[in-house]
Amino acid sequence: MRSGVAKVTALPLEVAGPVPDVIARAKSGDRIAFAELYDRHIDSVYRYLLYRVREPSDAEDLASEVFTRACANIRRYRWQGKSFLAWLYTIARNAVTDRRRRERPMVDLDNAYGVAEDGPTAHERAVHG
Repeated sequence: MRSGVAKVTALPLEVAGPVPDVIARAKSGDRIAFAELYDRHIDSVYRYLLYRVREPSDAEDLASEVFTRACANIRRYRWQGKSFLAWLYTIARNAVTDRRRRERPMVDLDNAYGVAEDGPTAHERAVHG
């Protein structure tokens, strides 16, 4: 080995991702293997969600939802050159989007534009005085 050059013997976890065997076992229904994936990635998923929603309790709820979805869909996971964590981030992003859609306030368009249910419309008032 040359002076000042470090020998790399393994990739960091975030680059290499979890051992493919752990994913394969989780896909076959091994709950212990899925728990291992959870333990490896819960902190990263939580931090991502906290950054997105800014509220710790919401981030905790969403993290639970992410891993529930991941567990339900683990058999569909396919390696595509990205880490398992990238798949979890995709699920997390979708969970945040779904929650925001559910929480979006509904606007009653009739009332928003000044149309009273029992009275004349703005058009009728303009035409008939």
